[in-house]
Amino acid sequence: MNVEKLNSLAYDLVEENKILNYVTKFQTALGSLQNVINQPQQAQYQTNLTKQLTDLKASLSKSLVNSLSPAWYQVLVELEIDDVFGERLYSSIDKILSTNQITPAKAKTDLDILFNKLNDKMTAFTSVVNGLESLEIGYDELSEGECEIGMLIPRDYIKNDLGKLGDEIKELTFIFNNYSELIIGKRESFQIKNISTSDPLITVGTITAIAAGVAKTVGWLIDNYKKLLEIKKLKGELEKQGLSEENLQGIANHSNGFMEKAIDDIVNKMKNEYNGNGDENRKNELLNGIRISLNKIANRIDRGFNFEVRIEPISSEKGEETNGNEKEIVAIQEASKSLQFMKLSGQPILKLSEKKK
Repeated sequence: MNVEKLNSLAYDLVEENKILNYVTKFQTALGSLQNVINQPQQAQYQTNLTKQLTDLKASLSKSLVNSLSPAWYQVLVELEIDDVFGERLYSSIDKILSTNQITPAKAKTDLDILFNKLNDKMTAFTSVVNGLESLEIGYDELSEGECEIGMLIPRDYIKNDLGKLGDEIKELTFIFNNYSELIIGKRESFQIKNISTSDPLITVGTITAIAAGVAKTVGWLIDNYKKLLEIKKLKGELEKQGLSEENLQGIANHSNGFMEKAIDDIVNKMKNEYNGNGDENRKNELLNGIRISLNKIANRIDRGFNFEVRIEPISSEKGEETNGNEKEIVAIQEASKSLQFMKLSGQPILKLSEKKK
């Protein structure tokens, strides 16, 4: 785990709680639930509890955790506390209350455990921020105008094999080289910034135009892939019922065909938007490379990989020039809404061709 990333996230969550006040709101709701248990005939206590839970839900819906990118959400996963923040926390609260409607005392016991976990971690985050500040350790922040692209690789995919990790770095290089040459007309040098976390995160620096191209297309890809998640879940359930691969082949064919069409649409959008070196013949070769790259990305998303693109815009207050890349900055910021952490389960459903034609 990257200590600067942990420091940044800890600081943001501590500051967020000062504004949204969800720890105190959770505690207040627990007090009202105890009143309901003690005096169930008092309707006012139930009314108070309902109002406080609604207020807590509203606060948690505004949490930054709900839109964290893969590398940042992975910090919470590694600390095993991804269940006590944001909308996922409220889902847990709601599930406990719904399951124990006739046994509110049991609900209170389970909710106390959840609250204590949240409160303990917020206290720990405060200590982390104060401690790292005294050690003069900074935050994982980008400089103004700086961009980076990250790929989070499931450890069980590479099985702790250094050679397989090296293979994935080569695949990443192939993907980025195609983007680079199509967008700016040459192969840009991609500098490794970080390789970190228990699930390897490879982060590279790049320029805004390439970052925007990657962000937009991967965002479109993920938006389409999410439409297959219910089908993937259904396929997994049918496998558990004993259906053979042969019987399930129709589901796999449909899923692959759906993604192939989505990728065709993405390639056509790129064809109309980019031609970095002006050579039409080379452009067609690069578009074929982009198609293969998108196939590789789709297959990896299906296997639990996560992608992210970050940028730090230049402050308008300084009145500095942005070199005409405002559109790219907006594209990255918009695409980032799709590039959220996905913790997938079940067997892969995609098997798109990765062969170079």
